[in-house]
Amino acid sequence: MAEVTTLGTLLINDALPKYLRKQQHVLDKKGVHKLLSELAATDPEQYKSVLTALSDIGKSTAWTEGMSVSLAALRKSKAKQKLLAPARARIFDILEDDRLTETQRKDQIVQTLLPLSGKLQDAVLEESRAENSPFATQIVSGARGSKGGLSSLRGADLLATDQNDRFIPLPLLHSYAEGFTPAEYFAASYGQRKGALAVKMSTADAGFLNKQLVNAVHRQVVTHEQPYATRLPTGLPVDTSDRDNIGAVLAIAAGKYKAGTVLTDEILQDLEDEQDEIVVHSPMTEISEDGGVSALAVGRRTNRGFHQIGDNTGIPAAQAIGERLSQGALGAKHSAGVNDRVSKAGFEYINRMIQSPEHFPESGPLAEDGGVVQDIRKAPQGGQYLKVGDREYYIHPGIEVTVKVGDTVEQGDELTDGTPHPEQLVRLRGIGDARREYLRHFREALDNSGVGSHRRNLESVVSGLINWAKITDPDGIGDNIYGDVAPYGYLAANYKPRSGAGEVDLGKLKGMYLEEPVLHYTPGTRVNRHVLEKLKKHKIQSVFAHKDPPGFKPHMVRGLLSVYHDPDWRTQQAGFYTARAFSNSLHRGAVSDTNSTSFVPALAEGVNFGKRLTTQGTYGG
Repeated sequence: MAEVTTLGTLLINDALPKYLRKQQHVLDKKGVHKLLSELAATDPEQYKSVLTALSDIGKSTAWTEGMSVSLAALRKSKAKQKLLAPARARIFDILEDDRLTETQRKDQIVQTLLPLSGKLQDAVLEESRAENSPFATQIVSGARGSKGGLSSLRGADLLATDQNDRFIPLPLLHSYAEGFTPAEYFAASYGQRKGALAVKMSTADAGFLNKQLVNAVHRQVVTHEQPYATRLPTGLPVDTSDRDNIGAVLAIAAGKYKAGTVLTDEILQDLEDEQDEIVVHSPMTEISEDGGVSALAVGRRTNRGFHQIGDNTGIPAAQAIGERLSQGALGAKHSAGVNDRVSKAGFEYINRMIQSPEHFPESGPLAEDGGVVQDIRKAPQGGQYLKVGDREYYIHPGIEVTVKVGDTVEQGDELTDGTPHPEQLVRLRGIGDARREYLRHFREALDNSGVGSHRRNLESVVSGLINWAKITDPDGIGDNIYGDVAPYGYLAANYKPRSGAGEVDLGKLKGMYLEEPVLHYTPGTRVNRHVLEKLKKHKIQSVFAHKDPPGFKPHMVRGLLSVYHDPDWRTQQAGFYTARAFSNSLHRGAVSDTNSTSFVPALAEGVNFGKRLTTQGTYGG
């Protein structure tokens, strides 16, 4: 019996290399990304011609077959009517209940509608797909649009926020296609005006933020080929199924593949059947005194091989993300005013992650101390109070508590589904674990904003942003005195196990502090049950540890100050608060090195900056 095919399949297969041809391609957003990623990884020279051929097929088909939008695609959603019927009745009862105060009435309206937004978006998208709606086709293919926008068009926004991001307790139960009531129109206009203004300001804001990211990572120059040797294996644990692993290098052997293997799509597919997590080299796990990285940590970005010594890999990574953030800022108007929960998306949210401000409405607290969850109750101003042991935490509205009364938590445990505040994350989890968790939330924020980025670019940026420690040793460390903020890489590279430290089995390690790097954990990390579980998973049996914390503690520095604490006084002048930085450097007799990994001193002095190789084949003067 002959195989059944379609004209579309024949056209697409004709444009693809033979090894990528299939009987049936699933070309939704995920499928297109996977197909093009595989092509770029295996045959980058052919990538442009294949992409052009696929684009021509799309243009030709749209022109000859048509992709028009009829009024039928704008019909009121039946799924919406079914889903919102109980909510309409509940809201009517709330409005008619004279026993409620105005504050209680507003709170109950918000709580009634808040859980429905995501369900409504999914229901409207599925209904539209079943109807072969051109809007749904565009969204599923990844061409443009989102399910939130489609829900606004055919379903309902349900809730809007004002200019201060507070919920407006007026139900938005009509779609754009139906038309708003005057009250709904005015309620939605707050956020729309804010979104329009955000677009006007976005170019300058995104450029300003991009400069900060470049400053944070500009020292990431390839200074050596192999990661510096450590007693125990170091590397970043990642999901085996993550296709951003292509080009990364195994730090620990996995399956039949040895450490040092460059990962390909075929190897990842092979490993997926054996284990859910692998450990790869990463800029986030490099310990380097001068901020440099190894070629293996960066991995291969193309089929042309590894980066050469002297290549700056941090700045291109930061610029790639900065461009994405610019796109995200310009897209702010598309979701202005619509809110179902605390949104982990958008330029402002990402900027707060980088700046680590005191007021961070999307943040959820980590447990400052271990203990038992004593109480969870509503707060009169909105949100909730959560009590663990003797300490009480306030949870912002729109953030869900993920523990329950009676649960036992440890210091540093997450208590909600909110984003951990970067300052608290670094302070309680240590540099290494904070980097990994911060990476996850940063990547999620970009994905939620529709401007996803390559994970390995993000690793470079995160390692630059989270790279500081405050000196707590009264005698100071090296040239740093008590209270100084110094690059963590410098402290870790010169760190030696202290008197009283010893090799400790995992069974006795809990509550102690690591004296050596292992996996993605850094010296000074306090060992809790999560650390122990990860060490056991990767067959680490013992680690050098000490019962007391070291003479420094992890410290979060906001992106704006990414070079303010740089040890080179000339490099400090490339950032902000330069007068204060210069004055401090003058009093301390600071020095500058034109042969360092920072290009700023060489640029300031007017000498050449580039690849400088020593006789040992490493980067130097």
